[in-house]
Amino acid sequence: MVLSLAWLHAVAVVPLHAPHLYGIAAKVLPVDLLATIAVVVFGGALGRPRAAAHFAAAGLLVSTISRSCEQVSVLVFGKDFELEDVAQLWAIFDAWANKAAVWERCCVLGALLICGGLVYWVTYRAFRAVSRSATRRLSALLWCGVLGAVLTAALLGPQPVLDQSPLATLGVRSVDAFRRWGDRHGISGLLVAEVARGERRMEQTPHDLSALGGVDVHLLVLESYGRVALRHPALRVGTRRVYAELEDALREGGLSVCSAAVAPAVRGGRSGLAHAELLTGVPVASEQMREKLMQSDLVALPQRFRGAGYRTVEVLPGMPIHWPEGDAFYGVDRSIVQPELGYEGVQYDFGAMPDQFALHRLLEEVVAPAQQPLFTMFVGVSSHAPWSAVPPFVPDWDVDRQTYAAGPARRHDTSYQSMLSDPDVLPAYFDSIEYVLKTSVGFALQLSRPSVVVVLGDHQPPIAGALSPPDVSHDVPVHVISTRPELLQALLESGFVDGLDLPDQLPAAPMAGLAPALLASWSR
Repeated sequence: MVLSLAWLHAVAVVPLHAPHLYGIAAKVLPVDLLATIAVVVFGGALGRPRAAAHFAAAGLLVSTISRSCEQVSVLVFGKDFELEDVAQLWAIFDAWANKAAVWERCCVLGALLICGGLVYWVTYRAFRAVSRSATRRLSALLWCGVLGAVLTAALLGPQPVLDQSPLATLGVRSVDAFRRWGDRHGISGLLVAEVARGERRMEQTPHDLSALGGVDVHLLVLESYGRVALRHPALRVGTRRVYAELEDALREGGLSVCSAAVAPAVRGGRSGLAHAELLTGVPVASEQMREKLMQSDLVALPQRFRGAGYRTVEVLPGMPIHWPEGDAFYGVDRSIVQPELGYEGVQYDFGAMPDQFALHRLLEEVVAPAQQPLFTMFVGVSSHAPWSAVPPFVPDWDVDRQTYAAGPARRHDTSYQSMLSDPDVLPAYFDSIEYVLKTSVGFALQLSRPSVVVVLGDHQPPIAGALSPPDVSHDVPVHVISTRPELLQALLESGFVDGLDLPDQLPAAPMAGLAPALLASWSR
């Protein structure tokens, strides 16, 4: 019986996303554990111990999964868990197993199902032991007395030890979801209205791009490059050192730079939504919003450049296939995805290849032979969680297919499980950010054509739970580098600051405002 209760307590409080936090979680007494024990006690007293045990085991496991989903959603994405987020579970699994073969994925899924079934069976047996002990009237009364005493002590004790009910929270979330599903017209109307506001904003913004004078524009989106790198005590000294070194390199190369901060609607992940917001000027916090956006007549940023005579190209080292619908909506003439980049070196955790390799291919295949002005968008992968391997940086950019045969420059013992709550993830995160910043500035220095390079993060990293003090903001840095200082003047007048570094007190504008701001600053 004691072992049964110990098992049930472990199932009720263990954080599935970070089991090493069990010692902290065990200090609370879950309401759902008391409720399910009460269910099996009454089930035993009514002569239905088996049915009550099955019901309680299912309820407790759903409660545990719901608890972990709530915690991960708050820690990673900075928002409460919603029932619609269940659709993202496969995307999370796909990111975790991105290098696995089909048979390996099947084995992992099978192992998960077997482990889940085993946990359910042991939980059911533990509940059945409690329920069978309550089949006798005296034992049932004793159980009721114990449960009442525990509940009273928890409520009246000097420190609250009762945890909130994940089942009750899940119930509220489910009711909210069904209300949204039942009110498709109302929700859809709100989303369509937001898209319409974005359309008007983009249309009313000057967008002839005549001030550029045909200068190339390169948009480099760095994965998980958040303003936390400048705010957290364990990161900001190193980040500012890197900034100083890179500013010196830019100055020697004859380039100017200014910076600002923007805040996407998402945090910790969902990069595709941040990219949609960046390119359209519409806040995109959900897949529903992106769907409405894709169905609209909004003219996205690349489309504006194409209308001004630019050739638009995207390089996506993390994408294994093409997305024709997205290319058509955004206005992309050519999309270069992972298989077309020809990487043959050591495989990295996400995206397979280092950012520098993909950017080198962009220089060779797109920039060097260009016969017309270019607008390119590069979506980096080297700073993607869990930051366990940092590629070597090649200062002279003499990159070929054998450059990356030797493996990473640095390795870190981090994983998708530990990064959510382990402070040791911070050095790994910093090393990856240092690498992608050096790579981005190095790319700008390699450009021989007059150019503007816009470098920014897509969202804050999913490490809020590992931070002390926590940083729950959405802010990401944005840097604009150019061989033509006059092209930065309008941005400086609108609130950008000179250099790479950002003052702590500098507010972040919505990311949805960045595309209109760039269009306006480069148009007459």
